[in-house]
Amino acid sequence: AEPGDVFVWGRIAAVDGGGAFGAFGNAEIAETSDARSKETAAATPRRVAGTDGIDVVNVALGASHVAAVARGRGVYTWGEGRGGRLGHGSHASRALPTKLRGVVVEAAGLGGDGDGDGDDVQVCCGGSVTFAVSGDGRCSAWGDAQGQSASVFGTGTDSRGANGYGGSAFGSASRWTPVPVLLPGLESGARRVVKSVSASRSHVAALAADGALFTWGENYFGALGVGRSELELTETSTSSSFAGEDARATPTLVEALIGKRVTSVSCGRWHTAAVADGEVFAWGDAEGGKLGLGAPPGSSSGGGEKKYARSVFTPARVAGNAFSAPPAHVSCGTWHTLCLTEDGALYVCGAVGGRDVAGSVAETPTRVAFAAEDDARDGVPPSDARFNARPSRACLLVASGELHAAAVVAANEKGGPRDVAGVYTWGSGKRGALGHGELLPQKFPKRVAALGAAAASLSSFAP
Repeated sequence: AEPGDVFVWGRIAAVDGGGAFGAFGNAEIAETSDARSKETAAATPRRVAGTDGIDVVNVALGASHVAAVARGRGVYTWGEGRGGRLGHGSHASRALPTKLRGVVVEAAGLGGDGDGDGDDVQVCCGGSVTFAVSGDGRCSAWGDAQGQSASVFGTGTDSRGANGYGGSAFGSASRWTPVPVLLPGLESGARRVVKSVSASRSHVAALAADGALFTWGENYFGALGVGRSELELTETSTSSSFAGEDARATPTLVEALIGKRVTSVSCGRWHTAAVADGEVFAWGDAEGGKLGLGAPPGSSSGGGEKKYARSVFTPARVAGNAFSAPPAHVSCGTWHTLCLTEDGALYVCGAVGGRDVAGSVAETPTRVAFAAEDDARDGVPPSDARFNARPSRACLLVASGELHAAAVVAANEKGGPRDVAGVYTWGSGKRGALGHGELLPQKFPKRVAALGAAAASLSSFAP
């Protein structure tokens, strides 16, 4: 592998006109005979076709499309094109990476000029919608919100569905080319600079350069952090919280974190987590322990199983004494929150893949251990106390899909960017998502053998 090569694995649902694996640039796998064979064939990392001569520095996966940033060349997309999710202004699907072009793209700072301009663009996918942040902090969005909510575009609307998009209460469900997403300006009237964006299928969070946090989209379970000022308990489940909260069609300041500097944010399926002033805050759907706040009052039910009946509507602090060093980064999925500390320790709240995969949930931050080869030979599983007593390898990077996660792990407990043991994945193995050449789930992190010890950069994963 060469620096800038892109590898993908797992099966994405069929795309119109692009073949079953068009979104991965692996259309040849579609020639296999049956669905399970296709999934197994896609369960091992493969280099993306059509990337020869393209040095990719950032990549993000949606439900059935991909967005990538190429050094000096701007943004490329491929996969299913329905609803404009590729940003090329049409429904057409693309089996191979295709550069975004046009006046709108250039105006958004996403074009690249061949001299390094655009290398620092960041891309993020939430379902079938894509967000990009230019090097000078301008945020853009495009894609297909059918089956989601057009509020995720953050462009607002009037009662007629205006802003040039027409349609429902939040405008049209499609944005065919990049449209600007503006954070409320500073008191000086200056434009607010966006540092990064994280998105789920239904809500979005943007981190401003001044440390302020903004959210928009659907507020299911209080995922925006702008709702009620207390923890709401329901009698049986969070379902009553699911439909009752208003959406925000434009970026809204998370007031509970005013005065703190937010440095990392991640949107899970129905919850959000952030690092602010070196502490972790979480809010939204608390089911399965993923907020790391401990079991809610009255949460036990018959048989000893925990029943999480609480939504958290504003940011709640996760106990900091569980961490070995200040948290630096968070990454969320449907049933988990991962917290990476400054010293390379990784902690999980909830369970990657859910209780059915992990067998149990972590109600408070719990250290994730990465097996060394000698541990495997010794037959010591990560669940064994002897394993956790050994020095743990440092985690360098972490990213999440809805039901699985991946980490770039150092060769020892200290590590560094040039001292990499490999990429580890765990969680649900459906559709070959873990890259181990099989469809089985993994309770504990397992090294992706096909990638060897090559250094890697992780961005995001499809559901």
